[in-house]
Amino acid sequence: MTFCHPVAGGNSATMSGLAHAISILTDTFEKHAGKDGDCKTLSKAELADLLRSEFPEKGNSNAVVDSFFSMLDNDRDGAVDFKEFVTFVTTLAVMSGSDTHGTRPGAGSPIIGLSRLLPAYLGPGS
Repeated sequence: MTFCHPVAGGNSATMSGLAHAISILTDTFEKHAGKDGDCKTLSKAELADLLRSEFPEKGNSNAVVDSFFSMLDNDRDGAVDFKEFVTFVTTLAVMSGSDTHGTRPGAGSPIIGLSRLLPAYLGPGS
């Protein structure tokens, strides 16, 4: 498989926890982006591939992929760019940490729409 950008990776032994997390986030996006020729965005098929490989236990039916794609493609250009992808991951982090840290996205938050969709996707306890 050929990637548009070499996967950065990095030596996790010498990286801080946050730097390692950012590296994983970037690598995951780059691993799935570009299969359709555009390295800077995820098409709906690439997003489906990402969801199915990163969350195989969720099933990720076409309806689920359609819902996520619709929510993530904020600028309605038919693709999910890195910023839109990061919004998705940020929402997952907020939803995952809400019980521990008492956080939920507030009104007007750019992630409020996703925060309504994710509990059903993530299941009980989210």
